[in-house]
Amino acid sequence: MPEEAVVGVTQQVQTTISREELAAAIGPSSQKDSAPLAASPDRKITVRLIPKRNFEVVGDSRVDIKAPDPGEPAVVLFFDVKPTSAGEGEIWIAFCQGPLALVTLKLRPEILTAQAAGTAVPIKSEATVEPPLTEPMSMNVMYVYRDDNGGKIRYKYCLYLDSAGIDDDYESPEFGDDIVTILKPYMNLFDAVETTTDTDFEQLQIQLRSIGARLFQKLFPTELQRVFWEHRDQITHLKFYCEEPYIPWELLHVCEPGEPPTAETKFLGQMGLVRWLHGHKAPRNLRVRPGRARYVTPSYPGKELKSAQHEGDLLKELFDATPITPATRPEITKLLSQKGPFDLFHFAGHGEASETQITDARIELEPAGSDANKRLRDLTPDIISGLCHLKAEDGTQPIVVLNSCRAGKVGQYVTGLGGFAPAFLEREAGIFVGALWMIGDKPALTFVKAFYKALRDGKCVADAVVAGRETARKEGDATYLAYVVYGDPFARMAQ
Repeated sequence: MPEEAVVGVTQQVQTTISREELAAAIGPSSQKDSAPLAASPDRKITVRLIPKRNFEVVGDSRVDIKAPDPGEPAVVLFFDVKPTSAGEGEIWIAFCQGPLALVTLKLRPEILTAQAAGTAVPIKSEATVEPPLTEPMSMNVMYVYRDDNGGKIRYKYCLYLDSAGIDDDYESPEFGDDIVTILKPYMNLFDAVETTTDTDFEQLQIQLRSIGARLFQKLFPTELQRVFWEHRDQITHLKFYCEEPYIPWELLHVCEPGEPPTAETKFLGQMGLVRWLHGHKAPRNLRVRPGRARYVTPSYPGKELKSAQHEGDLLKELFDATPITPATRPEITKLLSQKGPFDLFHFAGHGEASETQITDARIELEPAGSDANKRLRDLTPDIISGLCHLKAEDGTQPIVVLNSCRAGKVGQYVTGLGGFAPAFLEREAGIFVGALWMIGDKPALTFVKAFYKALRDGKCVADAVVAGRETARKEGDATYLAYVVYGDPFARMAQ
């Protein structure tokens, strides 16, 4: 498409798909520099045009085509879009085969007023090529895309449920208010959800179900609500791709459209929801070898976490883990600067993060000395992004667990998503686990203990997540939904 578009004037986006290399004459917007895509010749390719900023689609936004055979003419598709506001525009064109993403092309044209319109020079595209995957087609996947159109937010959901034979697209209602503002009262409540009595725990469940059901019915259109409701007992895993940093998707509670939630708990977090990020490969094979499990349990004079020491004992028992001592930034950055420094990294201590100020996210370490600068004491996502190369020479991608308050929060950063989760995953961690809100000292051990034991016993990640949440729920741990897990739902630990 041209590098400039005009508000209110329909513009055509041309997409060309070929088995052979595209001719240079196609223009600078063709994707020419990627490795060959992992497309199956026997399965249709789904092409979706996704408006991301200041565009709306005119007509169809999805086409399913047969993959071209060698020697066949290229397939040319046309989509119509209309700019809605002047400024920066953004459009994605995503290619999938069933649950598997192949490539996403990203166009960012300048949107002008009619008086300033000027040129038809093709725009240069950016591409996110998904790593080749060998995972089976029998999996459930959901892609969530956020469309910001003149301050109005809308979500596009692409759902593939192999267990139910569903491959369809859905669109949320439009939201005029800021999502962070809408969610802030809920997150403030979650930060104070630790309970001490059975009665309080049961009353909290009622409140959580009510909040989760409201989010489910507001964020998902009726058709999508009905799919989850009718197949709620069949969905045991869901690989969840999402760039929306603010919504606690695990907390959405499945209920019948138009009806209040039932007494049963059916949060998405209990249905094997495991997050992942576009453009990164989630490994299927996990392993923790002798001497390759490390943990950090800082001492905090005057604000000790007793259960953190028990987490260290648990890791020793399960994985023969060794502590990083002293638990200071110089010692930890020395380890992190190595290539493939560990198979498992576990932190148990204090942490802090805010979606609106994600650059301030940190996990608290011990001071490196009495005169050490406090600002240079803690571990931050920027350090992870700038220092780590976590994938080992043999291809092993480690498990990273930050068992601290709010370490799982994600926010918008200058270059995309910010926070510990994207930082570790971009540096090729295979699993990331963190909490979205405050977690108490004792409850912080319950989930991770059951999660680790399930992994060690051969369960896949989705089942281990469900086991961790269920164990914590049965023990009256109000934070059993606080944890977010990134990874492949079917990943298993080598026995």
